Amino acid sequence: MEPQSIFQLSTPLGEIYEPPPSSEPILTAGYEIHPEFISMVREKSFSSLGQENPYHHLREFEQLCSCLKIRGMKQETVRWKLFPFSLHERAKQWCTSTVGYVNGDWEKLRDRFCLAFFPVTHITTVRVEILSFQQINKESIGAAWSRFTSLVQSGPTLSIPDYVLLQHFHTGLDRESAFYLDITAGGSFMHKSPAEGKEILNRISENTSFVRRYVESHPEAFVSGREEPSFAKPELEPSTSSGLTKESSLEPSPDSKEILIAAAANPNRI
Repeated sequence: MEPQSIFQLSTPLGEIYEPPPSSEPILTAGYEIHPEFISMVREKSFSSLGQENPYHHLREFEQLCSCLKIRGMKQETVRWKLFPFSLHERAKQWCTSTVGYVNGDWEKLRDRFCLAFFPVTHITTVRVEILSFQQINKESIGAAWSRFTSLVQSGPTLSIPDYVLLQHFHTGLDRESAFYLDITAGGSFMHKSPAEGKEILNRISENTSFVRRYVESHPEAFVSGREEPSFAKPELEPSTSSGLTKESSLEPSPDSKEILIAAAANPNRI
């Protein structure tokens, strides 16, 4: 048999690279994942090309998979089977080259995914941002707590105790907000247990609407160069019965002045 030429050896064949199986064969009778569910998974796809957070993607993916129950199949197997459908572009390429090295272990695949798209340098950055947290200007306590909680949940578990997190949050508040938080806690927030402190802050956050918390924590997203629309004030006709002019009728009473001064001195920061 004559040896093949370089041209023959270089000619592509009809064979394609087959990635390793995603897991061991499933022997469950009647096993089926409907295409509609796969389409739902693909709608929440992760590409790693933008400012996507792999931890946020995993939370949404696992929440979606929890809606699918197949008798005789573990949730870890369901996640393993569906996870490649939740990726595309560069993340899809990563999964194809990685899935064969974890032998059907969902936790190992999940850990490798986070390490690939949320490296250690990102974890260090998140830790520094948490420990140096500062309340921004005109931000309420509820909005600050919501932003702080989102920051803590933006990455892996950092093994920072709750009491340390609460201490740095309290330290990051401005003087007036820290004073109000101490009053709400009955005198001293720092003398509450971590569970009691989180309960107080969660109650404060519940009293602030989600829209208000978001606007206060992201003021740059709502800055507009347009001026607020002005409305013409109706002119008041002078009263013939009392003999008052328009200027005197608009002058607030002494009682109203006291109420306005008291309200300005004690704004509702919570």
